[in-house]
Amino acid sequence: GHSPLQFYGATKVIPRDVRAIYSAHSPFVEELEWNWGGRRPGLRQRAARFVARRIEASICRRADVIQADSNYTIQILDQRYRNVSDRAVVCPGWVDVERFQPAASRSSVRQELGAPWRDGIPTFLCVRRLARRMGIDRLIHAARELLDEGLDFRLLVGGGGSMREELGQLIVDLDLSDHVTMLGRISDEELPLCYAAADCFVLPTSGLECFGLIVLEAFAAGTPVIATPVGAIPEVIG
Repeated sequence: GHSPLQFYGATKVIPRDVRAIYSAHSPFVEELEWNWGGRRPGLRQRAARFVARRIEASICRRADVIQADSNYTIQILDQRYRNVSDRAVVCPGWVDVERFQPAASRSSVRQELGAPWRDGIPTFLCVRRLARRMGIDRLIHAARELLDEGLDFRLLVGGGGSMREELGQLIVDLDLSDHVTMLGRISDEELPLCYAAADCFVLPTSGLECFGLIVLEAFAAGTPVIATPVGAIPEVIG
């Protein structure tokens, strides 16, 4: 099972002698809490957290093997439910190195992509779901600091999500419209080109990063990565 609710339901109907393997992409309870965006939980949220914890505890007891992308995820589950690491297997993600490759010429790739990519200007790329824990707002504030230091650069942010309007307004409020651009969703065809065209990829996650496949995609494209030391990020970059 790859979804907590799916796996929980399945364990209620399959015989006990059927080997059950749970893929923990993210701790269920922590993911729920981060989705509240730092707000104080009300009665409904506390009830949801209680139910989520009961479900996840049942999953961890029932699974013969718990697979995760990182040791970080296993450590969270082991601290919360205990004896998880004894049945854990870490199987990290990977990328297709035929698809993600360094560019022979960044300049040529930028010309192929067109605006807002521009040649000769240091360009940072960030591709993320626009949610609170992804830290895009902090990245935009960091861009303002670069501008205050008199540095010329471009920051291109790809992805969609609930914070799209808020982040767009933040760019305007900080007078960064000429330096920071929201690209929206990047197509599967253009994504490898964007990695190869960037001078640097930035991963500003605030919390609960259980792997970070985009780090490997950037590396495969020959692009260095600046990232926050959060969750599994040091594990992946190392």
